Amino acid sequence: NENADIVKRGVLEGGNERNFLLENIIITFDIVGGNVLTKENLEHIKKVEDGFINAGKYNDFCQLISDTLCAKPRSILRFFDSTFAKSDPVFHDPNFENVQKVMYAASINNSTKELLTLMIAKTAEINATVASSWITRSFVPLGYPLKGYSGTLDREDDQKKEVADYVQDYLMPVGDKFYEDGAGDMAVSYGGESVMQNFLIKQVMFDLMLALGSFSFIAIFVRIQTGSFWITGWAMFSILGGFFGTNLIYRVVLDFQYIGVFHVLSIFIILGIGADDVFIFTDTWKETAHFSYKSLAHRLSDVYRRASLAMFFTSLTTGVAFAVSASSPFLAVYAFGIFSCILVIVNYISIIVFFPSVVLTHHLYFDKYKFCCCCPNSAATDDSATTKKKSDKRTHFIVKFFNGPYYRFITHRWIRWVILGFYAALLAVFIYFASQLAVNEEQVCMSSSFTFIHG
Repeated sequence: NENADIVKRGVLEGGNERNFLLENIIITFDIVGGNVLTKENLEHIKKVEDGFINAGKYNDFCQLISDTLCAKPRSILRFFDSTFAKSDPVFHDPNFENVQKVMYAASINNSTKELLTLMIAKTAEINATVASSWITRSFVPLGYPLKGYSGTLDREDDQKKEVADYVQDYLMPVGDKFYEDGAGDMAVSYGGESVMQNFLIKQVMFDLMLALGSFSFIAIFVRIQTGSFWITGWAMFSILGGFFGTNLIYRVVLDFQYIGVFHVLSIFIILGIGADDVFIFTDTWKETAHFSYKSLAHRLSDVYRRASLAMFFTSLTTGVAFAVSASSPFLAVYAFGIFSCILVIVNYISIIVFFPSVVLTHHLYFDKYKFCCCCPNSAATDDSATTKKKSDKRTHFIVKFFNGPYYRFITHRWIRWVILGFYAALLAVFIYFASQLAVNEEQVCMSSSFTFIHG
C-alpha cells in the first residue's frame, strides 16, 4: 500500500452492510465418467447447498441483495427455482422434472448461457436430446462490510478475520461432512480463500508439531552421539538461534517482507544440516584425542582447520542449491530459496565461530564427569591435551563385514561383471521410462479454473 508505483485495481469503499462480495465458498460435485445433471443428483446438490446456507450464523455473513435478503448461491439450481423465470417459464421447475429441457433452454438463452458455461465441464454435452456433465459447482457468497464497520476498508483485516473464523467454526465442519459422505453418487469438494487460510494455518500448526518431534529426536541423537548434555544444549541453541540472524539479514538487509508456508519447513532442513555440522566438529575433536599435540591450542587449531573446511563444502553445496531457486518467478519459491540459503550460511558461521568454545569448555570442565559434578567419569582422560590415547584394538563388526565377505564378493572375478551388468540394465530401464515422461496436456475441466481443497 505504501508503494506509489503499484497500479491498483478499483477499490470498493463504503457501501451498505454486506452489499459487496468478499469471497465465495466454492463447492464442486463430480462423478468421473457419470452425469451430475439428473433429478436425483440435483436434489443432492440442493441438500448440500442448504447445509451450507443454514450453517450457524450464515445470515450474519452472507452477501445481501437487500437489507435482509441473502443472495442465493450461484449454481445449476438457479435454472430451476424461478430465478430466470421472467425470461422463460421453463426455468420454474423446483422438483427437477424436466432437467434436459431446462438445461437446453439455459444453453440457448442469452440471459443464462454464460452462467451455464461457468457451471459445467468443458466436455459437457447439452442439446435438445441430451444434458450431461460429469462435474458442476456452486458459489456460496459471503459479503462485507460486516455489521459494526463503516465500509469495506474499515479495519479490513479484522473483517476478514471474522469471516475466516465463521468459516472455520461453521462452514468447514459442514464441508468436511459432505466431503467424507459425498452426495449420492457424487464426490464433494469445497474451497475458498478463508477455507484455504484456515486449512494452511491448521497444516502449519501440525507441521510445527512435527518439527517439535524432529527437534526432540535430533536432540536425543546429538546427546547419544556426543555424550554430553552441555554440547547438546548449546548445539540445539545454535541451530535455532540461526533463525534470528537469518531473519535480520532476510528482513532488514534484503528487505524481504514475505514469509510463506515453505519458510516454516526450513526448520526441518536446518535441524538436519545443523546436526551434521555438530557431528563433524565433535567427531573431529574426538579423533584428535588419539594424537599428541604441543598444547591444547595446537589441538584446537588442527580440529578447526579440518572441520571448518569439511563443513564449508557441505554448507556451500547446500546453500548454492537453495540459491538457484532464486531464479524462479514464483515469490513463494524464490523467497524460500533465499531464506534457506541464508539460514545455511548463518548456521555454518555459528558453528565455526561459536561452537569451538562449547567443545573446549566441555573438555576443560565437564569431560571428567558423567552427569554431574559429583560423578567422576572413569573413562575420561586426564586434562592434559598432550597425552596420547591408546588406540582401540577392537574392530567393529561392520568394518569386519565390509573388509571381509563383502569385499571378496564384489571383487570376485565373475560376480563383479554380473553386478555391473545388472546395474547397467537397471539404468537402461530407468532411462527408457524417463524418456516416456510428458507434460500433462489434459484440458482444464471447467470454464474457469479454481483450486479446490477439502477440510
